[in-house]
Amino acid sequence: MGLLKILEDNGIVSSIDFHYNIDKEESTFGQVALVLFNDSFNTVEFIVKSLIDIIFVKPNQAKAMVLLAQFKGDAVIAYGSREIINMFASKFEQVGISVGIVPK
Repeated sequence: MGLLKILEDNGIVSSIDFHYNIDKEESTFGQVALVLFNDSFNTVEFIVKSLIDIIFVKPNQAKAMVLLAQFKGDAVIAYGSREIINMFASKFEQVGISVGIVPK
């Protein structure tokens, strides 16, 4: 079981539980943040759809995350264990979206 925390556009953090086998020793690592970088290559619609498909946010949340990344240059889109965030970062990289991982 894993826990992914999503930062919503109103500043509230919601959590999504999902089934994912995590070694007990690995789950003790600190929380990290997944950061979406401003992207001038992919369309806003593609990035929004990818956010919805990969980290399971609502369309309005995904749009707000993209707009924030465009305005500021980056936006924190999720928090979680390093292993879980690495898994999601890999999925974004597979579709060509630039993300980073930073300590919480």
